[in-house]
Amino acid sequence: MKNLVILGPTRSGKTTLAEMVCRRHGFSRIDIDPMLSTFKRVFPDLGIGSWVEGSQERFAPFIFDWFNRIAAQDYRSTRYVLEGCQLDLGTAFNAIDHENTKIVALGYPGALPEELLAVIRKYDKPHDWSVKASDTRLVWELREYGVKKSRALLEQCAALGVKFIDTGSDREGALRAFMDEIEEFLA
Repeated sequence: MKNLVILGPTRSGKTTLAEMVCRRHGFSRIDIDPMLSTFKRVFPDLGIGSWVEGSQERFAPFIFDWFNRIAAQDYRSTRYVLEGCQLDLGTAFNAIDHENTKIVALGYPGALPEELLAVIRKYDKPHDWSVKASDTRLVWELREYGVKKSRALLEQCAALGVKFIDTGSDREGALRAFMDEIEEFLA
């Protein structure tokens, strides 16, 4: 099986899917969002951190070089899932070792932010940033960032031949359906 990179906008199901893959196939999960926070705190002059303008471009060379190296070292023994909302599809596509790694993107391009709110609240975990966000802020975030990013991602996926999973209307069903085909996808 190949390694897996999962990307998509906030609250699209990336962590849920990563955890499902880890449980079923024994992969190790790498969540880049805490790494970004660490870079921002430890190396503030680098301009890398969650929600920092231009951060993806500055962080990508580090994360993908590192990811490709650990994946190559553990080629036969350990598989990895790299996930986070601060990953850019084009950068990831150009940086990964396609012989060892596949990309899947999640999103909700046709969803209304107000409808997504109930789904997100259903899946909120105590450590998720959205738990502390007001419904008004979360709906704004979904509209201004999530839906727009999902639409752009869907177009990029089509152009690059990358699998896109729409988690906007039936998140559980969409993720389960992908898990049913994951062995073939990662073959």
